[in-house]
Amino acid sequence: MSNSIKDQTIQSIKWTTIQTVLIALLGAVTQVIMARFMSPENFGYIAVIMITIGVMTKIEDYGISSAVIQRPTVHRTDASSLFFFNIIISVVIAISLFFFAPYLSSILSLDRLSYYLRFCCIIPLVSGPNTLFRSFLEKKLLFKQLSIIDGVRAILYALIITILLISGMRVMAVIIAQILTSFLATCAIIYYCYRNNIVKIGIAFKIRSVLDYFSFGFYVGSKQILTFLTSRVDEMLIAYYLSPEILGVYHFGKELLEKIRMLISKSLSKVLFPAFSKLLSKNHSIQSVSNYYSKMSYYLALISFPVFTSIALTAHLFVPVIFGDKWLESILVFRVVSISLIFTALTANVSSALLYAYNKPKVVLFIDIITSILYFSTLSLVGRYGIHAVLAIYITFNIFKTTALQFFANKSLETGMIKYLSIFKCPGIYVFAMAVSILGLQIILKSLVHSNILLIICMIGGTTTFLLVSYFVKKDDLQLIISILVKNKFQKQAI
Repeated sequence: MSNSIKDQTIQSIKWTTIQTVLIALLGAVTQVIMARFMSPENFGYIAVIMITIGVMTKIEDYGISSAVIQRPTVHRTDASSLFFFNIIISVVIAISLFFFAPYLSSILSLDRLSYYLRFCCIIPLVSGPNTLFRSFLEKKLLFKQLSIIDGVRAILYALIITILLISGMRVMAVIIAQILTSFLATCAIIYYCYRNNIVKIGIAFKIRSVLDYFSFGFYVGSKQILTFLTSRVDEMLIAYYLSPEILGVYHFGKELLEKIRMLISKSLSKVLFPAFSKLLSKNHSIQSVSNYYSKMSYYLALISFPVFTSIALTAHLFVPVIFGDKWLESILVFRVVSISLIFTALTANVSSALLYAYNKPKVVLFIDIITSILYFSTLSLVGRYGIHAVLAIYITFNIFKTTALQFFANKSLETGMIKYLSIFKCPGIYVFAMAVSILGLQIILKSLVHSNILLIICMIGGTTTFLLVSYFVKKDDLQLIISILVKNKFQKQAI
């Protein structure tokens, strides 16, 4: 990797790491506050609202931002055409949601859902215009500026929700916070782009320019929407077949774990697509790209393996302590989803970024279509049998999908699955020893100490075991783990 690309990538990862840590921590804290103020039924409404907001965000972009990043140059006429096209799409989304809201409320038997969703119509109108500008900042690897904007937005979001919850609002607190922070972030991004001449928008609109970018963006956008829908279809089916309370419990556990996954992998994976694209544009060898890919996967394993395994093994201890007894039913969700997210954290984002950089969006979309059809069909058949059946299908689907993505990533890198899996030999040994330590402590001390004390002992014992075994098996890994967690040198180790 050339020094300029390396330096830019290091700085990008540095700032996205700061942003991701801040957002994930604030998100987790906000989740705890919401759990204290809200009931599982409230979280059921929030689950449907967040799914709706997510779908709107994906449709607003529909892969055009990825097409902008992938192109070597973007002319002013193209930028202008894409911008006005994005505005049109945002207006259409808002109008469609306003009229569709009552039908969705009726289908899911959620009485006040229509009222909440009609307020959500404002969100695409205030957030849509920033899509193109954001993509230009990412294209130039200006993640510092984006990280500052998104970090400030996360702080404001947490403050607004907390204040509104204390004042007596519940579900509306989330919607109002989304609207206000989306508007402020849009203004900040557009202002920065214009002030620094990053992109200029003129009075021009050529449908040919839009279609040209859409030819690439269609596959990426379709993939993104399918990925999002398949990651949320389980919640929609729970809402349809089961009660809002069960949906709230399921959404609560799954959403909090997704924030932890974001904390671990998103700061790195977010810059991998532009980094891989630049790497390939400089005609680096496949071996060089493969080595870089292996490093990313290995470093993610060193963090994701112990984090999600320890969550699965201690869920019954921390849920009642942190969230309260009303969330005890979420223990099973924490256990199953945390194990599933190990595979997602390792493969999904990294392999997709590589395949996009190799200009293979069709492959990623094809995998998503096939797996989504299988996932939706299976869930439709078993969803009515309860949350246990949904969780069983959920973990099976994630393993299957990430394996498929990794297969095609290996094919692009001209390597095999066995060689890829061999990367994780050492992290696997460390985690196995940690798991034995945690389970042993629980068996020995369960009847001797309070559960709160047992949780602390398990955390200390598991962490100590993981670090000691890594020291004796491969001393360099212990130094790497310390540099990641303490010295904040992850980006320098990874690049």
